Amino acid sequence: QPTADTGELSAAQTAAAEAEAKLAEAQSAAATAEAKAQEAASAGAEAQAEAQAAVATAQAEAEAAKAQAEEAMKQAEQAASSAPASEPVTLRAIGFESCIVDGLKLQADAYMKAHPNVTIEIEATAYTNLHDKQVIELASGTGNFDIYSVVTEWMPEYTSAGFLEPLDDYVAADPPEDWPNTWTKGFKFQYGADGKLYGFPHHDGPQLLYYRKDLFEDPDNQAAFKAEYGYDLAPPKTWDQFIDIAKFFTRPEEDLWGTVLTAKFGEQQLAHDFWLLLPGFGGGTGFDENGYPTFNKQGGVEALQFYSDLINKYKVAPEASLTYGIPEAGDFYLSGKAAMHWNWAHIGAYAELEEFSSIIGKNAYTVMPKVEGVGQNAVYASYWVLAIAKDSKNKQVAYDFIKFATDKEHDKLLAEVGCIPSRLSSWNDPQLLEKFPFYATFQPSYEGFITSSPRIPEYEKADDILQRYMSQVLAGETDAQSALDAAVEELIPLLEENGAIKK
Repeated sequence: QPTADTGELSAAQTAAAEAEAKLAEAQSAAATAEAKAQEAASAGAEAQAEAQAAVATAQAEAEAAKAQAEEAMKQAEQAASSAPASEPVTLRAIGFESCIVDGLKLQADAYMKAHPNVTIEIEATAYTNLHDKQVIELASGTGNFDIYSVVTEWMPEYTSAGFLEPLDDYVAADPPEDWPNTWTKGFKFQYGADGKLYGFPHHDGPQLLYYRKDLFEDPDNQAAFKAEYGYDLAPPKTWDQFIDIAKFFTRPEEDLWGTVLTAKFGEQQLAHDFWLLLPGFGGGTGFDENGYPTFNKQGGVEALQFYSDLINKYKVAPEASLTYGIPEAGDFYLSGKAAMHWNWAHIGAYAELEEFSSIIGKNAYTVMPKVEGVGQNAVYASYWVLAIAKDSKNKQVAYDFIKFATDKEHDKLLAEVGCIPSRLSSWNDPQLLEKFPFYATFQPSYEGFITSSPRIPEYEKADDILQRYMSQVLAGETDAQSALDAAVEELIPLLEENGAIKK
């Protein structure tokens, strides 16, 4: 705890003194053993045998004393590193200007109230600028920011560059509540390629398909839909059903659309949508067992063509979708202008909060559809973690804060601003489940088929490649097959450079 505690500081000093004394004993024992060994070399046979026995005893004592000294010094270092800071400390954090930062501010306020000597300053940055700003700060080595809110697509880059502090020793000395079962086993991307832990999951929730249950349950809509399509109106299980339902509800004269997309180039979601759709069209993860890209095969081509057709062929999504990122498309749905919309789990929370929603009590959710007989229902694994800069000058206090922010009590604060807590304890919290019943889908979702973007340090370049070619298809400048072939051709050297393709 970063508040004054004389007892803990005294214990650390005592442990250090004991360590020094035991080290001195070990050095003395080693010197004695060496002297006896020299005497034995010039003695008679009987004396040599006695001396050798004495040497063996002395060496064993030296090893034992050395081991004790090392353990005592390790304990002293741990005690000193976790010893409270009585001096004023300022932590600086940087994150995505969204409910993520809003929630982090609530957690920071609670921490500062409990630790008056600590001040936490948080800088909110737009997603489109966040990666570059973080990389510039981290590469500078100045320690200007102590804590970074990082989306997991960026973690391979940050960890391979040595930007982040490994947390394993901190966790060994002071683990989070419920460790190691704090988070779902589906959360793996807070670890680096070296197997070390570099962050704590902070905001998550799988992508779900949301739909207006008031529209789906309306008797007139049900009768009209069955008359036109020959089957009952219900949440779609296949993409063919999705298209039928989207067509039925597309009524521009009523300012109502079948769906809305997050198809803006350069935003977070465009490439994510492709990776999310791919398994549902039979494309799997988009890579073979050796890491070679296969997303330009039939499943990928059909997924991208379907995505484009929603706007350009079927016209069930507004053309303005090409200018929408996650917030804009989410707002469109929450304002009641779309019958269906897939997005991150925060939409399910926003739908029940007055400050965000015009459809309170009218929203429902289901898993992503798939192509019947071919596809898989999938979860796209991407979430935000709290990490500590390698060059932070306040690492212990920073660790204490991120552990505090993600503990059982304070993890739930994210729900107050519509973000999604990440702990299993929060997902199963009775009060949160009563307000946000869709939380019950999270844990089972992560036990199913999980897909993600390429896990390489050069993710931003790979993301840009796919987004560029997807945008060309959306604009009608090329076809899906040609676009994905070109994307694969451009991506392969990048994957090889990063060791993602096995030779």
